[in-house]
Amino acid sequence: MKRSRSLWFVLAISLTMFVGCGAAGSPQAVATTVPGDTAAAPEVAPTEPTAPEAPGTLVPAAQADVLVAFESATVDVGETVVAVVSVDRVSDLYGVELHLAYDGDLLDVVDAEAEVEGTQMESGSLLAIEFVVLNECNDAQGVIDYAASQMPPSEGVSGGGEIARITFKAIAAGAAELRMVNVVLASSEGSAIPVDIPLEAAVVTVE
Repeated sequence: MKRSRSLWFVLAISLTMFVGCGAAGSPQAVATTVPGDTAAAPEVAPTEPTAPEAPGTLVPAAQADVLVAFESATVDVGETVVAVVSVDRVSDLYGVELHLAYDGDLLDVVDAEAEVEGTQMESGSLLAIEFVVLNECNDAQGVIDYAASQMPPSEGVSGGGEIARITFKAIAAGAAELRMVNVVLASSEGSAIPVDIPLEAAVVTVE
């Protein structure tokens, strides 16, 4: 059974921002009175009531595009091929959560962090990742789960670029697919950024 971590991830981003801001509050001004005669309050001319302003129109946030592609169309058995997950037209990106599926019978993920237990993929260059919530690649199930974020004082990133890189080793011949199952993009405020998830899978032919 696949567990959803999206809510937890957004909460983690919010907590990260809260911790970065610090807990110190600003001092409040305290009003004081001086003993003595009380002066008469000045008269204030009555003012005519003004009509309330019309509520503004909410402008929907721009929708970002997420793309998945192999760097090569073909690969020989025993060789490696890189797949890139990138984002375009994004505003104030601070954290990402990715869930992908691939043909585990044809491809194995090459571990990007051999010193860490398990198999991990590589973070992209667009964000300055400092807080990794999840990074798991399972060849037996053919699934990749990843969630990571920047940390204060880093600012949100706008534009486009790579958010993940996955190096696969080809282990058997065939047409191997890599499909995006779900994506969550988080802003610096911890809110979800609208995103267009690609429906078509990226394909590499293993020869």
